[in-house]
Amino acid sequence: MNENTSKKEGMVSVIIPVYNCERTIDECIRSIKEQTYENWEVIIIDDGSTDNTYKKVDAWARSDMRIKVLRQENQGAGFARNKGMKEAVGEYIAFLDGDDFWQNTYALKKIMDTLTGIVCDVIGTFYCCYKEGRFVEMPLHREYFALGEESGKWIDFRDEQDCYFFCSYLYRRSFLTDNNIAFPPYRRYQDPPFLAEVLAKVKKYYVLPIEWSSYRYRCKYVLSAEETINNYLNGVLDVVEIAHCHGMRKLMKAALDNTDSAGGIIIKSIIQGNMEALQLVAELQKYVGDGIIENLPLQFINRSLKAECKRIADMFTQEVNKLSKLIIYGSGIYGQRFLESITKQNIRAEIVFAQTNEPQNRIICEKACYRLDELEVYKEEALVIVAVKSEKMQNEMVSNLKAMGFKKYQLYADDLLIALECMEPEDENC
Repeated sequence: MNENTSKKEGMVSVIIPVYNCERTIDECIRSIKEQTYENWEVIIIDDGSTDNTYKKVDAWARSDMRIKVLRQENQGAGFARNKGMKEAVGEYIAFLDGDDFWQNTYALKKIMDTLTGIVCDVIGTFYCCYKEGRFVEMPLHREYFALGEESGKWIDFRDEQDCYFFCSYLYRRSFLTDNNIAFPPYRRYQDPPFLAEVLAKVKKYYVLPIEWSSYRYRCKYVLSAEETINNYLNGVLDVVEIAHCHGMRKLMKAALDNTDSAGGIIIKSIIQGNMEALQLVAELQKYVGDGIIENLPLQFINRSLKAECKRIADMFTQEVNKLSKLIIYGSGIYGQRFLESITKQNIRAEIVFAQTNEPQNRIICEKACYRLDELEVYKEEALVIVAVKSEKMQNEMVSNLKAMGFKKYQLYADDLLIALECMEPEDENC
């Protein structure tokens, strides 16, 4: 075994994506250099910074051969981390963001000392949130340890089902590469799908009760542009599908609950025409609905859609029930769909079909079908639905109605048909 191979076997590759971190990057890098364990490399990927971040990290690289700096156009932290993983040569990989840092100079050494005694592809630690100059302990893993306990423990992912704070874990590089695990190409919420996939595949991981990674509290979780909203929803969907595949209900619920805080933004984006977001919400809807897993955006959309459908259907029903007869003018696919949908409602008016010319079959869907002129006697009181979508045919049929003196008619409308189709049948026992 040569010297280089020996170094790589115990080496930790620390991957740091940076974007405009000039105020915090020094503390981040210093927290690595001050570790008592020294067999590491740092791979910094500058993700198109526009401030002095690159100058600072370049200076660090010039002062320490273990620090390497790469540059790329702004593509997001996920792309940057994937690039860093491709460049890494260490046996293990750690992730750290440019505005976060490591606590305790002995932490990395204790982790690596532990790995000399166990075979482990993923090892976890405690982490803290650093806010306004003080450390706030976060709950991840702590429930498994008594206060002051120092020995590590194996944890089954099916028991914990938490896929947040990926920076508090150390990963065997070969495990990630052999399983083709990488960060999805999202600008938001790319970390939880990565960690969920890792922990679902590793099944069990070893956890040391030591403070290691410190997350600097900042308001950086922003959803605004359509792309970031869709990325976020894609990430949530990734986690939900992993949870569903492995039967992890707690993990699924946590991912869906996470969207509550972004509910208003998601709905606003859909209202403004974000069809991809609507499609993704529909995909998430498949995993909701049994009353156990609830989700604010989905509940809001469901309630709103149901209320709007009911409003449209009720207005139509109230209008029709003032009349003695409802005429569906056009007995093709749209007329028959309309009949099928309208029979779900409590319609008291008699429903008949009408055609311009002599009907070949006087009974359609168990309803009588007449020539339009045979129904002229009802021109003052009946409502006529023009059940065709072609504008040319609609114009011709409206001309026929006007020529015969029909007073009330409605053109085929998608929103009315959709509203009627979405309404549940009335309970016959009520």
